[in-house]
Amino acid sequence: MHKLLITLILTICMAGCATEERYKKELNSWIGRPESELIRQKGVPNGIYKLDGNKYLTYQYQNISSYNGKVKFFHCDTTYVIENKVVIDWSFKGNACKM
Repeated sequence: MHKLLITLILTICMAGCATEERYKKELNSWIGRPESELIRQKGVPNGIYKLDGNKYLTYQYQNISSYNGKVKFFHCDTTYVIENKVVIDWSFKGNACKM
């Protein structure tokens, strides 16, 4: 029980340190980098589509958590815009887009 409590406290503290601003900073670091590098680091995207000469790579994160009988769904969809095989922009949506 003691180990479980310590783990829970550490998890809450770490989650409290994660911010959307840090996530945006991470995403901005991809601007100007090659699509191939993105795929090497992030893996195969969950979705790929093309529109008006650009390619869109979408990565999805999902997690379900349960505590005291309450279930919470966490998700983050992050899309990178690729032009000429280079990341030019990004967008995200969800309640777990933090770093």
